[in-house]
Amino acid sequence: MDLAKQQVIDFHINIQTWFNGTASNKEELYQAIVSTFDPSFKMTNGDGNSVSYDAFTQWLTTAYGIFPTRQIEVKNIEGYATFGHAAVHYIEIQQTDDLKTVRESSAVFTLKEGKAMWYSLVERWVL
Repeated sequence: MDLAKQQVIDFHINIQTWFNGTASNKEELYQAIVSTFDPSFKMTNGDGNSVSYDAFTQWLTTAYGIFPTRQIEVKNIEGYATFGHAAVHYIEIQQTDDLKTVRESSAVFTLKEGKAMWYSLVERWVL
């Protein structure tokens, strides 16, 4: 379970750096982000749209530096693990200048070879 919770924290640190455009090595950060996703990854975002792994990674290449002031916080991380999967629930807060968004997220991770890989993510807008 700790692997999955840490993956949530690490991802949000990395994606904030990506959005801010402040990576010391852009390609290394890109690989650090995408290498934590199972190729079968599917996401349902807060608007109800489905996003595949391929669509996510393609979008990510266009998102570097697009939110230079965005700050991201995750809190209330809870979860449960089985022999090969972990389910994690958390709250994500994004602040960009005067705009604040809050979403509730549930993620499923596959646990393989000492790694937690994003497999599924469902987001729901709270604010």
